[in-house]
Amino acid sequence: MVNLPRSVKESFVFSRAYKKGKSVVTSHAVLYFLPRKKGSGLTLGITVSKKLGGAVQRNRVKRLVRESVRTLLTPAAASRDGALIVVARSRAYSPRLKMQTFRRVLEEGMRGLELL
Repeated sequence: MVNLPRSVKESFVFSRAYKKGKSVVTSHAVLYFLPRKKGSGLTLGITVSKKLGGAVQRNRVKRLVRESVRTLLTPAAASRDGALIVVARSRAYSPRLKMQTFRRVLEEGMRGLELL
């Protein structure tokens, strides 16, 4: 297990990832990976829409994403230079969603982006 990557805070990184990054669509999330300059390390950005839940539900999804990414990242993946953006879809808001299910879905997406 590896420490959690730094957070993406700048909106231009999100925009650039949506336009120029590689994307993978899964049942619970859309993942984007945008390669960046050498030495910048891996950063994680999470987007959760207000349309599908209040603050409590959105924060729960963010915690699920952070924990899933933290447990899935290998040292090799964490050393990649780029931004990983996770956009939660409506299925991620289910109160009955289990951590194992969400982790499996993110693992599938990260394999599609060749991060694992």
